[in-house]
Amino acid sequence: MKKRNDIKKSIPKAYVTGGNVPKGIHQIFAALGWIEHRKGMATVGIQAIIMQGARSVGALTIALPLTAETESKVLERLLDLGWDGRVWPYDNDGKWPEGTPDKEQAIGLLQRVGLASTMTFAPIEGKSFPTITVYVAKKKGEFPFPFEPSVKTEDMPHRNRLRELMLGWSIFQPPKPFDETA
Repeated sequence: MKKRNDIKKSIPKAYVTGGNVPKGIHQIFAALGWIEHRKGMATVGIQAIIMQGARSVGALTIALPLTAETESKVLERLLDLGWDGRVWPYDNDGKWPEGTPDKEQAIGLLQRVGLASTMTFAPIEGKSFPTITVYVAKKKGEFPFPFEPSVKTEDMPHRNRLRELMLGWSIFQPPKPFDETA
């Protein structure tokens, strides 16, 4: 049986991290994605842009606990947001955002949040970025970000890559400066 603290840690959360966002239903698209270890648990972080119609009204940071029980749900959410299985610039594959105006914005975002790499959520060819509908429960602060039941199966694309990144999550973190006094 899970302890109360373990259950609390495994609840997906979201935080409005910028802008003037009214409570309610909004479309979001992912700008950054990473894996980190928080409180002894692997967590997928997503920095998303909150839209109201055609304009951006704020930012939302989402924390999705990644466990054996939540793996399919997390992967499904990443795929819904358009994750193509890549990590930029770590993969060094020359694909988006390389060669586009988005590259400078991506570099700026990575620097602003202190990441070395991001999962890639590339725009759909000839269109905009994939969006999902979410309920923003608070204008500021943390609120639960419920998973919808997963209908996907074991053969979802990029499952092995997600598992690989969960183990090698340090690729998302910038190198630590060398301390000569240590």
